Amino acid sequence: MGRIKSAWEIALEKTADLHVDTEKIAHNNTVKKGSQITGSYLNNIDYTIEDFNKVFDEEKDKKALVEGIKNIIVLNVKLPSDELFPQKIEKLKEICKKVQPDSESLPDIMDQMVEFFRQYQTHQEQLIQQMKEQFAPQLQQKEAQMRAQYGPDFKLNPEDDADFMKLVHDNLQKLDEQYNGALDGVKQNIETELMKNF
Repeated sequence: MGRIKSAWEIALEKTADLHVDTEKIAHNNTVKKGSQITGSYLNNIDYTIEDFNKVFDEEKDKKALVEGIKNIIVLNVKLPSDELFPQKIEKLKEICKKVQPDSESLPDIMDQMVEFFRQYQTHQEQLIQQMKEQFAPQLQQKEAQMRAQYGPDFKLNPEDDADFMKLVHDNLQKLDEQYNGALDGVKQNIETELMKNF
């Protein structure tokens, strides 16, 4: 009767043919580094463009680094949630200028995005105003019913009404879908431009 192999010996036999792809690991680490320096510059006020440039200039595998940079830039090309989007786009523009200093289209794309986002915010405000006007008769009717119940001083604001807020949510979601559809093409253009010659 032969000797029973230990679990350790079986594991060693199964992994004998495996080898570590050091090039792939190095590539992935450099992609991660590109993502980290881009994220740091966009979100950390203490991390300057000079810090970003230093890491960029020192890296030998520029293609992998730019891949990571591109991933974070594209991730940050999204509809604005506050008024700080011009500053963020300015930072994106600085990064793009470092990566592709001869590109004429990248600065144009970034400038157009600022205008595109302003237009989006204007459409949002107009849509909400139109819905308030459209919903006003229903709101007045509800307010009259509430006054009968709670007294003449009762005031019902549109933002306090669940039906109105659902209408706003549904319509703003449709608006977002339309604008996000347009942003998909912009993201593809940015990706193509950033990876040129790498």
